Amino acid sequence: MGKLQELLATLLPDGWAASMEHESRAWRMRCPCGAETSIWDMGGVRWKAGGEPRRLGTCSQCKRQFIGEVYRDVAMIQDEPLATRDLNTETLIDRAEIGGRAAPLGRGPSLLWIDGVGCWLLHTRDRISIGGPGNSGRHDRSADLKLLADLSRTHASIERRGESYVLAADGPATLSGNRLAQPTIVREGDVIGLGEAVRLRFRQPSALSLTVRLEFESQHRPAQRIDGVLLMDQACILGPAEDSHVVCHDWARRVIIFRRDGKLWCKRGPATGPATAAAADHELYVNGCRIADAAPLRDGSIVTLGDARFRIEMPSGDSAI
Repeated sequence: MGKLQELLATLLPDGWAASMEHESRAWRMRCPCGAETSIWDMGGVRWKAGGEPRRLGTCSQCKRQFIGEVYRDVAMIQDEPLATRDLNTETLIDRAEIGGRAAPLGRGPSLLWIDGVGCWLLHTRDRISIGGPGNSGRHDRSADLKLLADLSRTHASIERRGESYVLAADGPATLSGNRLAQPTIVREGDVIGLGEAVRLRFRQPSALSLTVRLEFESQHRPAQRIDGVLLMDQACILGPAEDSHVVCHDWARRVIIFRRDGKLWCKRGPATGPATAAAADHELYVNGCRIADAAPLRDGSIVTLGDARFRIEMPSGDSAI
């Protein structure tokens, strides 16, 4: 089992983990040698996804890497296990009790207001653009992340491709001091330079997750003050450990935000460090309702776990910050 698979199997309820593995085994690629390999057997995860993209794969038979189309085995779809039935019932409470239906992804970034820590911008798309201030009208088509800086409207972009992130730029840019002449893979600790003065540091706190954090190295920020940007893959971890995507030093346990059915959910993570017995017994609440396992998030949801507390703001339509 790959590192990402191990992480998600640990974080997700058993029924969801079974669904994730079954669906990832249904997605396959065919090597030029003729052998067929599932995404799961390549160490990857493809869950609740659509389309048939081309990506880099590794053949289970000849062990060579190749680029091919990802397609789904229809027979395995029909044989989906019963364990994957309506998993939304795994909460103690009805969705209406925590404020209605979860907001769908893809409508722009969300804001995480974390008590005692700061405000973080959470992006769930595979690609975000970065640029200078844009128009303030309803039909603004400027960058997803608009910085108060001397940059073109869409100066650069960062895109998740498979298990890597690629930086591309339409304006002057550098990557760890080297001039960017073509789209280039960004790695942990790299400093992205845009224009003459903007500096962003690319951080991937956990090798087990493709979620990354952009830190502001220069003083340039969006008009709305935020402490950093999160580019979320399958899960985003808030907690006291240094490999958390947002480090919350005073927390006794982790809280995991994750994707499910095109929406954001949250659950309590394992205790870390020398947690007391009381900390280990902390219950997770969403809008004051106790959560047995996991719960969907909506605009304005307030999540508490002991003394840990955060609020999420979700956009009602396409937007940028």
